[in-house]
Amino acid sequence: MKQDRERFVAWRIQRGGVIDRASVPTLRVRRATDIVSDIGTDIPVSVVELDPGLPHPGGPRFGSLVHAILAAVDLDADQMRLHEAARVEGRIRGATDEEIAGAKMLVEATLAHPLLRRAAAALGRGCCRREVPITLKTQDGVLVEGVVDLAFHEEIGWTVIDFKTDQDLAKGLGIYRDQVRLYAQAVADATGQPAEAVLLKL
Repeated sequence: MKQDRERFVAWRIQRGGVIDRASVPTLRVRRATDIVSDIGTDIPVSVVELDPGLPHPGGPRFGSLVHAILAAVDLDADQMRLHEAARVEGRIRGATDEEIAGAKMLVEATLAHPLLRRAAAALGRGCCRREVPITLKTQDGVLVEGVVDLAFHEEIGWTVIDFKTDQDLAKGLGIYRDQVRLYAQAVADATGQPAEAVLLKL
């Protein structure tokens, strides 16, 4: 009986230790949108404004609609395909006619921008990625996850673009810079090639 009790006590202590060790996470995972501090990289970030004269609605639903259309259409999409994509994605999100028309106009202008024309040329060479999941381990051991809107490769390296539809980009500019810089660092780490980051304000 005494030996059985001792074995039981030893088992319970061992089991408690295993539970305690297993309760400690081996990885800390965060979304890129939650990272607001220094990520330990000096990758340059350019802020490019599409056309400040283009009027369009704002708000999360409109931003989601624009991103969805940009993800769905070919970089050389014609008017008919743009119209259809805007209609379908707008219906999915319950968007208004004004939002759908504004999103179509904004995407059309975006696809005509020199950065997107370079991306289209890279796509023809098989050197463009869209809506790509990325992970990056920061200096303090946090595993960061995110999705790159657009990245394309040229002789000089990778250009990583994050689309923003905020009407007042200045409010979140610091956070947005950190995010796209993180995306570019993840691409550079994964490919072993230089990368630059671009915030494209639509």
